[in-house]
Amino acid sequence: ILADFNKSELDEFMVACKESDLYCVFGGRFLTVSGANSDKGAAITVLTNLYKAEKHEVITAAVGDSSNDTPMFENVDWPYLVQRSDRSWVYSPTTNAIKVAGVGPIGFSMVAADILLRMKEINS
Repeated sequence: ILADFNKSELDEFMVACKESDLYCVFGGRFLTVSGANSDKGAAITVLTNLYKAEKHEVITAAVGDSSNDTPMFENVDWPYLVQRSDRSWVYSPTTNAIKVAGVGPIGFSMVAADILLRMKEINS
């Protein structure tokens, strides 16, 4: 949905979504709207269970910079929170999220390097 809501219109829209059993959360520059029981956390749980059915051990990681990433962070082994464009971190109630001092692609590259290092240590 692409819309230029003012504050009261946005509040009204979010109330209407909630009444329609929809979940709304800001994800960076966009408002994400999904089914009430459908978020990144639910998706990562489904994927993890599918992989676990095929393999004995699965290590999960997630990287994000927005509040809509919180459910995903809560359902992975290694959650990484990269900085936003203003170099701040979005508030996340996930206490075990690893804060990465890098914005966008730089932060994502730093996460990839950390994951490779951790996997090397596990396999040593």
